[in-house]
Amino acid sequence: RVLFRSGSQAEDQVRAVLHELARKELLRPARRSSMAGQAEYAFAHALIRDVCYGQIPRAERAQRHQRAAAWIAASAGERAGDHAEILAAHYTTALDLARAAKDPQAEELAESAARYLMLAGDRALGIDVTAAERHYAHALQLTGDSHPQRAELLTRHAEALRQRARYPEAVVAYEQAIELFRAGGDVISLARVMNGFGWVLQQLGDPRGRNLITEALALVEPLGPSPALVHALAEEAGARMVWGDFRQGLEQTGRALALAAQLGLPEPARALGNRGAVRVGLGDAGGLQDMRQALDAASAQGLGRDVAILYNNLAEATWLVEGSRQRLELAREGARFAKRDRKSV
Repeated sequence: RVLFRSGSQAEDQVRAVLHELARKELLRPARRSSMAGQAEYAFAHALIRDVCYGQIPRAERAQRHQRAAAWIAASAGERAGDHAEILAAHYTTALDLARAAKDPQAEELAESAARYLMLAGDRALGIDVTAAERHYAHALQLTGDSHPQRAELLTRHAEALRQRARYPEAVVAYEQAIELFRAGGDVISLARVMNGFGWVLQQLGDPRGRNLITEALALVEPLGPSPALVHALAEEAGARMVWGDFRQGLEQTGRALALAAQLGLPEPARALGNRGAVRVGLGDAGGLQDMRQALDAASAQGLGRDVAILYNNLAEATWLVEGSRQRLELAREGARFAKRDRKSV
């Protein structure tokens, strides 16, 4: 795609050339530009693009991709993350071309490519987990063990693998992330990763999963009140619910909610939803209201995946209290939300 800034010095000449190329059906104008205030064109056919690109030496093409990425990032400013996927594509293409041209400065592009691949994965995770996992995996290929973001990349890759139910691969990524966070003394990140790892192990029927989630709470609790402690308490409560230890789960959700209020944090939807599920498990129909409130909180906070999970949990809990018809209606509502949310993000 070709973009140019309206009002630039060469705008008239560029506009005339692009108009002529469009008239000859070599280019086509985009109905809606991907960047506000810019005109945008695309090649009319991939073959035309390939012929044009083939006439430019690799080293020069690498430089042009790098300049395009730098311009897009500068134009987008604080919203550069909105264009993470196209920025990642420019930088990775520039890197591949520079390597092929044996450019000694090629590896300097790897840092930018990995950064935007990570951002692209973050943006895709809630709507296209397959794309997110691919972006994270690619970023990992560009970073060595000593890279400062290596542990975080492994964690996010593991989460994407977990969401894709590729549990054995997620185990490997989680183990590597835990080793790096432990070596770096990052207790809060270590506890967060242990929670995710614990849930994966439970899916695999590995008894270590139960201990990991409890150990994660034990790691952050001595550090005092913090968002990390709220998260660890909510995770422990969810685990207790799964294990059938409803009384302990109710106590932990209460602590999580009270601590969040004390710290002035948004209402933790996960803890509230877990409290509702635990209450229903104890025979208290009032837990349904907790779960509905959690659904509203997750929706207001833009936690799309949590909303979908809460719909499922609420449907199951409603079945126990109000019957199968209400369960079916909630399940259908959750499915509609998931489809709508995927299209709108």
